[in-house]
Amino acid sequence: MYLDFFFNTGIFILAGLFLLIIISLQKNNNFLNISSIFIDYFKIFKHNKFRFFIFYLSPVLCAIGISNQKKVSNEILDNINIIATILFSVFFVLIDLISNKQLEISNENNDTSAEKDKGNFENLKSETISIITVNIILSAIYLIIAFVFLFIDVSNLANLESVWYILSVIVYSIVLIIAIHLLLIAKRFKLILDKK
Repeated sequence: MYLDFFFNTGIFILAGLFLLIIISLQKNNNFLNISSIFIDYFKIFKHNKFRFFIFYLSPVLCAIGISNQKKVSNEILDNINIIATILFSVFFVLIDLISNKQLEISNENNDTSAEKDKGNFENLKSETISIITVNIILSAIYLIIAFVFLFIDVSNLANLESVWYILSVIVYSIVLIIAIHLLLIAKRFKLILDKK
């Protein structure tokens, strides 16, 4: 039964996902250039690599712990799908709000200070938009995984324990990474709104 699924459906799903990954990682690709988005995003961590491990290692460790207790099920995926689609639209609204926010420079500051403030503000905006864009991509990856799960009865994966476990860790990791990013986005969004 599982071999039938793999050779009838699974091979096509994997081939399609593989092609998307190859296309998105190509250099000088204006159509689906995800790699440049991640390069901009990882620049945020260049001064403090420890934060990178906090943002990615801790969610993966938590996801492993959660997967040891409860593997992903159709019910869990349904609940996360609702949240992911809502967040998907919220992220686009946040990008619009942030990109339209302008720094109001008072006349009291000298030109050098005003230019420095404006540069810092634009950098804060750019980094925040990078974080939000990565969250959009993570949400899209999650939604693709959930879409694939529509064709796989998760309860049948009980016989393929290691595959079910790995998929559970991936799903929970993405959800936890997005949740941690939401805290970072909230902090940066407040900083942007408070700048006058």
